[in-house]
Amino acid sequence: MGLHFFGGKKQIVEKIKEHLGGDPATYPILSEEFEIWNHPNLHLALESYTGSPGRSAKLLGIQGGILNFGGISLAEIVTPKTMAGFAGLGGAKEGPVQYMNVDLADGKKLACVQGALYLVSGDPKLVFLMRPQGLKLGGGSATVLDVLTPDKAAGEQALADIRKAVNEHNIYRGKILSMTKQEGVASGGIKFHAVPPIERDKIILPEGLLKPIERQTIDARHFVARQTRYGKDTDSHVSGFSHSRSHGLTDDRQWPRSD
Repeated sequence: MGLHFFGGKKQIVEKIKEHLGGDPATYPILSEEFEIWNHPNLHLALESYTGSPGRSAKLLGIQGGILNFGGISLAEIVTPKTMAGFAGLGGAKEGPVQYMNVDLADGKKLACVQGALYLVSGDPKLVFLMRPQGLKLGGGSATVLDVLTPDKAAGEQALADIRKAVNEHNIYRGKILSMTKQEGVASGGIKFHAVPPIERDKIILPEGLLKPIERQTIDARHFVARQTRYGKDTDSHVSGFSHSRSHGLTDDRQWPRSD
């Protein structure tokens, strides 16, 4: 019986070898751990990174042996087969890419890759493996991203770009959240809360206070946007705008208006 019968690990290694143009067992692997609640942000970061100009990615689902509860690592995929792999106790074979729905704000859902191999084309060529780590010794769980590339510096730069993209595509920014301790849950126990919009006439403030607040927020925002649109220097105008307010100028003529 051939190696394909015992898990198809050679098939995956051959695809990686063909993609990178060399023996993946001789290339460095870098790994970074992301907290479980950052899993959807990591998913979006990988989509952004692999979808940027000049890059593309092919996804392969990975199915590990029966004892790989925490997800098989990239090092285990590219190393030679063992007898344990033959017995089904290790090794990996290609399978379907698995997704999990994660809650977003406003009742929306995001289908996030739970674990997959990314064959990334472009300059440089890379291989990513996103995998669950499982429960850690100190409690909690995490998602791990392995990076394989012939050039270690290129792998370090790729991880730096991914970290930056994780922050840029943060699904929690600007949202109202509550947190509970839920191990192994894709959202990390984070729940979104919707707050109904409050109309202007429902805001209770002392007489005359709401209008100056609107001038410093809504009117100022429209003013800066208008200045930027027409290519004018916003710094001097905004500085003067704030300076007028600091001297107690409350007449409407002293304030920039929104059209």
